[in-house]
Amino acid sequence: MEPVLADHDGTLTLEAGALPMVAGDADLLGQMLVNVLDNVVTHTPRGTHARLSLASDGGFARITVADDGPGLAEADRARVVQAFERAAQAETRGSGLGLAIVQAIVRFHGGTLRLDDARPGLAVRIALPLMPPDACAGSAAG
Repeated sequence: MEPVLADHDGTLTLEAGALPMVAGDADLLGQMLVNVLDNVVTHTPRGTHARLSLASDGGFARITVADDGPGLAEADRARVVQAFERAAQAETRGSGLGLAIVQAIVRFHGGTLRLDDARPGLAVRIALPLMPPDACAGSAAG
């Protein structure tokens, strides 16, 4: 993921303690994250910094990707998670599917997606249910 941002002359900072465990399809969850980071590259100026943070809180894994780009108008936030919809003032090309796919993957896994103001920039906040502790112990035993 870092090389994608490097091509954009941007940086990615990872903030994570103990990695939260979620039950789900690894390929879909990976695609979810790729789509969010691709949005940073596609819809922000070159040199934008992004921060990926992972934490657990209240039975959920919390994944946040926040950038210091221009952000997204509040009026556009509900629209851009719908298929084939783009921000009203979009200056870049795109299909309007990236965040719609993210939304579908998050919902498939029983989670929630929020788009917030990062001041400056946009914060994409994903909450996914944590794997039950007894299931984590079983998966660690292999």
